[in-house]
Amino acid sequence: MRFDETERYCFDDVLLVPQYSTIESRKDIDISTEIVGIRLDTPIISANMDSITEEAMVEAMYECGGLGILHRYSPFNEIEKRIRYLYSVRVPTIPSVGISVYDKTFI
Repeated sequence: MRFDETERYCFDDVLLVPQYSTIESRKDIDISTEIVGIRLDTPIISANMDSITEEAMVEAMYECGGLGILHRYSPFNEIEKRIRYLYSVRVPTIPSVGISVYDKTFI
């Protein structure tokens, strides 16, 4: 199926046709990937929203094999404190940054 860039599609417009597979179990499939040097066993990243990803979510995502991206809607010293805490417990994280002068100052 060739997609036209001028058209938009939703899930009802695309059909995946099942095919025969020799894979005996889902456990036999390696879905791991690497993003900016961080290995993810489960390629899932949490939303970098202030109501979603803070320290607890970053830790939970890491325990499940995913990655948490800290939101940027806190004072810089709070973000820095969170990152230092997470790195001290050996949990990789990525902080969100914006394009405002304030955000550029700390990059």
